[in-house]
Amino acid sequence: MIKSPNRNALVPAQMQIKKYLIKGSFGSRFMLFFFFFVFIFYLNAQPQDIPRGESQIARQYIGWARQAIAEDRWSEALLALELAADFSGVSSDVSFLLALARSNENKSRNSVLEALNKAIEVNRWEEYSGDDALLFKIEQLIAMRRYADAFECLDKIRNHSAQEAVLRLLAARGYAVSANDAQAFAHFRSLVLITMDRYPRDPRPLRIFFEYARNRKPEPLDLPESDINLLDLANRRLPMLLETDPSLAWMAAPFVWDAEYARRLTASYRSGSLFREKPENFRPAHASLPIALHLGLIDDNQAINELFSEQALDRNVIGQVYKYLRSEEGRGLFTQKILSFSGIIISDDDFDGYTDTRAEITSGVIRKLELDINQGNVFDLKFFFGADGVPVSAIAPVGGYENRAAVTWERYPSAEKITLGSEEFYFGPADFQYAPFLFTELGGSDNIAGLSYPVSEYRNMTLSYRALIAFCSSFSRPSAEFDGGKETIFMRQGMPLMAVETVPAKNLNGKNVSVTEFENGLPVIQRLDLDLDGRIETIRRFRRPGPGFSDTLNYRALIMSSESDWTGEGKFKTGEVYLPDGSVVYSWDMDGSGEMNYRESGTEK
Repeated sequence: MIKSPNRNALVPAQMQIKKYLIKGSFGSRFMLFFFFFVFIFYLNAQPQDIPRGESQIARQYIGWARQAIAEDRWSEALLALELAADFSGVSSDVSFLLALARSNENKSRNSVLEALNKAIEVNRWEEYSGDDALLFKIEQLIAMRRYADAFECLDKIRNHSAQEAVLRLLAARGYAVSANDAQAFAHFRSLVLITMDRYPRDPRPLRIFFEYARNRKPEPLDLPESDINLLDLANRRLPMLLETDPSLAWMAAPFVWDAEYARRLTASYRSGSLFREKPENFRPAHASLPIALHLGLIDDNQAINELFSEQALDRNVIGQVYKYLRSEEGRGLFTQKILSFSGIIISDDDFDGYTDTRAEITSGVIRKLELDINQGNVFDLKFFFGADGVPVSAIAPVGGYENRAAVTWERYPSAEKITLGSEEFYFGPADFQYAPFLFTELGGSDNIAGLSYPVSEYRNMTLSYRALIAFCSSFSRPSAEFDGGKETIFMRQGMPLMAVETVPAKNLNGKNVSVTEFENGLPVIQRLDLDLDGRIETIRRFRRPGPGFSDTLNYRALIMSSESDWTGEGKFKTGEVYLPDGSVVYSWDMDGSGEMNYRESGTEK
């Protein structure tokens, strides 16, 4: 375990010298005086804006964290660095290492960026540099599809390197794919050429380009001529880079025109013969299965058994393996395997190299689907399924709101109830359809249907608050007037019909304490029990809104007058008239005649 710093060991040297000046011989005192003045001169030569004790403590934390990281004790390093965050103002290295540890421990990318921004802002480096922090920040921005921010950071890099060039290439690829812009694709291809020429021994540019070509639509054979020219160049560079990155062999195979050479490349990789030193317990990447099956290196049964030997599968690989199966027997075996599969299926829906969907499967039935919609390494959208694989509830986004909504389906896609913060929306049968995904079939044979798998429909993913109001039959929210009370507004076609408020007071026995009636969506009259004695004593009336008023649910802004009978005699004892300028006319029945015979003006209380 990493020990906490011994603060007693970090007592400033001046205090130690002062202690020894009190005792000792003249000679020793002379020597101490000499070293004292030398030490003071040294300290005065240092920057004066950093507390010296804090700087020393930060260095000790950094040393412990680096040792823990070197020994692969990342969780302990993270714990120490979180404690050391108090000293991040005197050392950028603390925040940089904290970002590394958070990333390695799969914390959110926003928390990683927070630490990196702190390191860059402080700009006090010893072990690392500002460029190190910028490069790591760019990696996070690319993963989160924030390509414009990534390019802005790339332009701040002082010392150009292969890592900077590779990140620029990734940002250009991501932007081109997301924008689907011809000019952006042309820029990406030009960067591939530049990077390959500048760093001819680096395999990463080829990997990035092969990934791009593999994920392009239409099919690889129908790639545009400019991509094909780049592929020819990449294949010529391939032999000298295979030893550095053997996985390039199977990635390049679909784009090699000589089928026999493609088979040799893939077979060499899957056998491990391309490695200078074959890793212990080497297993070829699952992503190499489809091309190996397509080229005839393995048969249907081998491909299926290898695919389902893992507990975490890639949806794209599942689909490609099934596509290349040659026999009905193979498709039948595949379907049996997937309908009995229990584990995780992950997916990179936008083909940018980062997982954004994760599904939990139990005995061939999907039970939970999680989405990292912003790719911040937080699966914050969750969908839950019943035993029949049909969605029953979800945690979903609402446009313009940070809070997520809790959705309950009556029968997918018809929503029954949606909760957003303290508001609850209820819907009649089939009144509101929320369908954030479609279903596709994984597997399947002539006799058996495959696994019904949801594919995200991002256009329909985000709920609209306006739509919730428009289609709900009622919605409830905390009462604005009664502590602990609840207001329920009954709706028809987006217009309120009636608002009812209740409170949990035992003496009321569930009675309403407020009822507001509406006509054509506008409030008319409200009856209230303000003193909670079980008797309605207050009547409010409302004015017609002006032409600019649209928020009819904020109907209290339209209150025109209020009268209250506090004694139950059938006579109003007090009243208020609310004027458009915000002033209020208060009135009282002073003599019990039933007439308001005293008035005074004021402002609303």
